[in-house]
Formats: sequence, structure tokens, C-alpha cells
Amino acid sequence: MMTQWSTHSRLIWLMVIAAVVCPQVVAGQASYDRTEYLTEGKELLAGVAVGDQVVLAGGYKTGASYTSSVDIYSYATGLWSQASLSQARQNPAGVSVGDVAIFAGGWNHNYDGGPSKVVDIYHAQTGQWQQAELSQARNRIGAASVAGKAIFVGGSPKMWTGGGGVVSTAIDIYDSATGLWSTSALPAGRGRHTLSATSVGGKAIFAGGRTNSGYSDAVDLYNAATDLWSTATLSEARWHLAATSVGTKAFFAGGQSSQGYTSTVDIYDSATGQWTVANLSEPRGELAAATVGHYALFAGGRTAYGTYSDVIDVYDSLTGQWSVLSLTRARCGLTGVSTPGEAWFAGGRIVSAITYTDLVDLYVPEPATMSLLAMGGLALLRRKRR
Repeated sequence: MMTQWSTHSRLIWLMVIAAVVCPQVVAGQASYDRTEYLTEGKELLAGVAVGDQVVLAGGYKTGASYTSSVDIYSYATGLWSQASLSQARQNPAGVSVGDVAIFAGGWNHNYDGGPSKVVDIYHAQTGQWQQAELSQARNRIGAASVAGKAIFVGGSPKMWTGGGGVVSTAIDIYDSATGLWSTSALPAGRGRHTLSATSVGGKAIFAGGRTNSGYSDAVDLYNAATDLWSTATLSEARWHLAATSVGTKAFFAGGQSSQGYTSTVDIYDSATGQWTVANLSEPRGELAAATVGHYALFAGGRTAYGTYSDVIDVYDSLTGQWSVLSLTRARCGLTGVSTPGEAWFAGGRIVSAITYTDLVDLYVPEPATMSLLAMGGLALLRRKRR
């Protein structure tokens, strides 16, 4: 009796035969997967992954107004849903901890308005929202989570122009185990806004930013195991940099310094406690970062006034090598979201005037395979699943 083989089965056996006949390992790489869309074009939004969902909230939208819109993508259903923040605002600080996504502070009035102290908390398991307040209203806060705590550091509590204004040393901490908030403060002289933040090796790290007098090279590290703070210094003072972590390393990439836009990447290795420096393929600020698999991706940004980038610099933590991909459209002011299977880059400014995009570009890690033929089989399988 003859067996009917499905296309799927034939491809599996093709890959097995290829691995035996041509057992050459081909390194994997990150690659473009697909594009999704927000309900409206906007920049300066916040994005976080929580549970099996991606939540993209707030921002500044086409038509010169702040928005409260929230787009929620569910991996369980493959569908989008919508919600609203309790207050329309740009630059909310977004972070997830436990089963909640938290969006704190931001800028909440048109043109000559002020900073916000509103905190919107989304519970992924129930789909419910609740509100809280920061200890101080402020904009451009650095946010990271570590060991069940969401930490919100610094920001600007008053109107600022040209990157100056008043800066804050305030620290607000949400404990997901108790649902309670506590406060702390940076040491005197270390207050700043537009910090970049990420976590690695049990530490939450807050780097760079802008002070009352100029660009900052300050780094503040919170050690969850000891409940203590320590300090370090970036190789170059700057703001509008992007941060993410992969493996044992935290990356702080690009930004704007006193010399203009920079390609500098400061890398902290939590395994050794040492810092090293690398470079992006082009200098830029207002870029976004995300991690997927063993890849750290740094996407888009501004290379000059009114000039935006479509470049994605990709770091492979297995090989230590860098490569380059492209966004579907050049933009700055986008947000990056890390999920287990995809790196998201959403929204952003696409024209120097107030024109923003609803594009959400997704990138995936391609696994290493045993041969070029096997890799072709994997690609066919992946298309088959869609």
C-alpha cells in the first residue's frame, strides 16, 4: 500500500537528507517578516510586551494633537483590539512587570502644556485598566523593570525648550508582588530627562539624557539583589539614545551629543561588569531598539534635521558580529518592542513637518540550519504556515 506524503512531510525529509549529504552549518540571521498597522499615524508612543500581547499607547498624531489611543495585539488570536489611556499624551514611559503594562507620565497638553503624573496600568490577564499617580508630574522619564519591580527615573517636571528646562531626580518604584508604590531619588546633580533604560543580569540601568546645563554621560545602575544603586559613565555624553539587552549585555546606542548625532554604542557586560564601545553603521539619534532571540536591533532615527534613517543595525550575541537591515520606511520617533519571537518597530515621524506613520515593521530570527538546501526548506515551511 502506497503512502500519500504531504508537502510538509516531503520538505521535512528534504531537510534531513540535505543535513546528511551537506552537513555545513549556515549561521542564522534576523530578517524582515511582515508589516502591521496602527489605528492612526503617530510618533513618541510607548510600546511594551506583556503576557502574549503587545500594547502600543499614546503619542503625538498627524493633525498636531496628542492621542490617548492604545492598540493591543494578541498573539493568542492574531487579532488587534483598541483601548484608551485615561489622558492623551506623548512620551509616556512604558514598561511591563508581572502581568501588567504600565504607562507613566508624559506630556499632556498641546504646544504650551505641561507634564503628566498620570499612570495607566493595563492588566493583561483581565483586559482591565486602573490608574495611579507618580510622585511628581514629569515628561521624558527613563523606565525599566527588574526582579518584579518597575522603576521610573528622572524626567522633566516643567516646560522646556531646546532640550533645557528643569530636570528631576525623582524615582518611582512599582512592586508587582504587592501592588504598592514607593519613592526614592537620584543623588543631587544627577537629575536629567530623556534617559534611556534597560535591564540585564539583575540590574536596571539608566543612561545618558539631558541636564540643565547640557548632555549627560551619567549611568545609574540599580542592583535588585542588594537593593543598592551604583554609578558609571558613558564614553560620550548624549541624549535621544536607544537601549536594549541581549544575553549578558546591555546596549546604549546612538543619540545626540554636543558634536551632533553619534554612532557610539556603549555596551555593559553584566557577566564581567566591564564596559566596551562599538559603533552603529551611521550616526543618528531618536532611534528605537528591540531584542529578539540572540539579536539586538537598533532601528531608524534622525541623521540630521528633517533627515531620517531606514537603517537597522543588528548585533548577533552568538558571533559578536554586526549586520544591517532596513525598515520599510525611514523614520524617527518610533518605538521598539521586544517579544520572544519578533522585534517590533512601530510608528514614527516620516516627514519633517507633522506627518507620522502607522507602520509596524516586524523582524524575526532565522535559525541556523545544516545546509543551504535545508535553509531553503525552512523558508518554504515558514511560508506554508502563513
